[in-house]
Amino acid sequence: MYKMNFFQTLIETYNKGLKYDSLKSSYDSLYNVLSTERKQFTKIINDLEKENILSHNQILHLENERESYLKPVIEPFVLDKSLSLLKKKIQPEAYKYPFKGDGRDYDIKYSLIVTGNSLIVKYGDIIDKKYSPSTPTECCGVVQQYFYKDKIPKYVSDDIQFNKRDYWQPVDEFLQTWNGDCDEVARAMHILIKYLLDKKGFSEHYDRLYLHINNNYLEGHANNIWLHDDGYFYTIESTIDLKGSYERKWLHVPLGYDSFYTKTRGIANLNGSHKGSNAIHKNYKN
Repeated sequence: MYKMNFFQTLIETYNKGLKYDSLKSSYDSLYNVLSTERKQFTKIINDLEKENILSHNQILHLENERESYLKPVIEPFVLDKSLSLLKKKIQPEAYKYPFKGDGRDYDIKYSLIVTGNSLIVKYGDIIDKKYSPSTPTECCGVVQQYFYKDKIPKYVSDDIQFNKRDYWQPVDEFLQTWNGDCDEVARAMHILIKYLLDKKGFSEHYDRLYLHINNNYLEGHANNIWLHDDGYFYTIESTIDLKGSYERKWLHVPLGYDSFYTKTRGIANLNGSHKGSNAIHKNYKN
């Protein structure tokens, strides 16, 4: 009985061994097949990924070419060309106004003359030291910023100061008190911008700057305008909406698209004045 059990166990063990060998062989064979297929599948995936990357790069290249083709060519600002176009379009006749309060008309360019420039130098150097403008346009922006944030003028109308006479006090007088209305502030800003342009080596850009005498929906008004690099004039505001104008108007809306200013009466700098026209609303880059 014992021998029989032994042999039976031995046979069963042998059969199990055969079965294990058969299963092991089948497993190895299946593993090899699956491993080969996995490698092939991985290669296909990698190839597809490479093709996808190449296709993506080709699409990006084509998109860049398309954008480059469709994108309008932006001409650089050429100072001489823009100023030449401007001089041909603006009115040659001088703009005159009784700014001395005596009832006689004078060319308004003379209102920009400063007899004593010590205060111009003082405040111009303060602005330069604080803001260090590095471009002609920045010379305008930092002066406006100084007036709106650092040393805000006190608005005092001519009705109060000069018994209802429309009198433009000289710039050097205004800078002693910082009391005045829009024409005092605008002309002081104008002269300080010119000082910075000269100091920083941008004197040739001065003809981009004009004192701007105009009408708006509120009243007669004075500010400055600047021919920006995009070919449009922008306002350098003096007294309208004192707290917000620097952020809202400077380089945000070209004068030609700003409906607040209804009529230009005249423009001037120290090189001359001109009667107002819609010419300054145009683009002077092209």
